[in-house]
Amino acid sequence: MSNGDVEAYEGVFIGKDLFDGKNLFTVPCSRVSDTKTVGRRTKILYQNPQISKEVFKNASDHFLPGEDYCIEFHPILDEIPTEYCFDFMKEKQFLQVGAKGMMELFKHHPEIFPKDKWVISLDREENLITCEDGSHGVVAIRNRRQGAEINLGSFEEDWNQSHILLCVSKIHWIP
Repeated sequence: MSNGDVEAYEGVFIGKDLFDGKNLFTVPCSRVSDTKTVGRRTKILYQNPQISKEVFKNASDHFLPGEDYCIEFHPILDEIPTEYCFDFMKEKQFLQVGAKGMMELFKHHPEIFPKDKWVISLDREENLITCEDGSHGVVAIRNRRQGAEINLGSFEEDWNQSHILLCVSKIHWIP
């Protein structure tokens, strides 16, 4: 997909950031190491049993302790394949923090996750969970009034209006 195509898809398939780039996340010194510490302030209603410590071993990009990141939530406006989401992220220079980064963010700030939509955070295929059916699982979090659900979406399937793409970029402060 060329640069012009990415711009054409933004606003058609991928919406503008729900918070207009105003979410800042400073990574604390303590780190998430497993799913048991996720969402202490939010009750976990359901967690897919295929999600385990394995999902956190590999991630393309990592949050660094003490560093600042801009957090964006881009709604998916129409059916779109994973490749288009990757092209959008690459063009905008977003990091691929995957499940590990999303779970860490959710642990510290569940209140910024949009309600009643599945938030996904993409990572390279080789860093994803391989499901029993051979597909690659993308961790998805749905924040609800009663608590949160943590499940798997499929890397190989299209994303739709029930999904929001989590996008992260490092903030470089100029003194």
